[in-house]
Amino acid sequence: MTAEPEVTDLLERYNCPLTPTVVRMRFWGAINSPAARISPIEEFDALWRGKRRRFETEDEAQAFYDVMIRFWNALAENRSAGTPVAFAVRSGLKTIDDLKSAIASRHAELEDGFFSGFIGSLRRHDPVDSRISGNIDKLSDVIEEMVELLEGPIGPSNANKVRSRFVTLDKRAQKLVNQLVMQTRVAARVGHSVH
Repeated sequence: MTAEPEVTDLLERYNCPLTPTVVRMRFWGAINSPAARISPIEEFDALWRGKRRRFETEDEAQAFYDVMIRFWNALAENRSAGTPVAFAVRSGLKTIDDLKSAIASRHAELEDGFFSGFIGSLRRHDPVDSRISGNIDKLSDVIEEMVELLEGPIGPSNANKVRSRFVTLDKRAQKLVNQLVMQTRVAARVGHSVH
């Protein structure tokens, strides 16, 4: 599932600093979060990092929230159906510039997207299963390794090594995201998140 065209249009119209792909993964993280309380409206507002969008009329504001809620609900239905949301398709890793771009895009999808949504609503008192906590730490490590790839030099002499490492990290990240989603679904069915 990609961001619906209506959502993409709204994000562009209101100058959202996040790409539609990152927003989709942010919502997917929040929807699957073990947090005791998730507010879609707070999640929508957080996309602009504290800056307020200006709506000309109440109808404009209502139209904005209607589109965003429909998108949120479509993702929530995927969760209920057990349908995973995959990362954006990775392509074009042949050139160094394409490789750098792919790493940067995936890093944003993970850190500003899923990870921020997943842990962003957690409060200190929210109980989290130790397996979920362990996978949060593992995903954080993958994100950190992607930062190291981005910050390190990438040139003809090491491009193949960086490419191989990125592909490995990318697969690991998708696996960890899927595990976190499954673990939170199981914890929700059991009715608690603490072991």
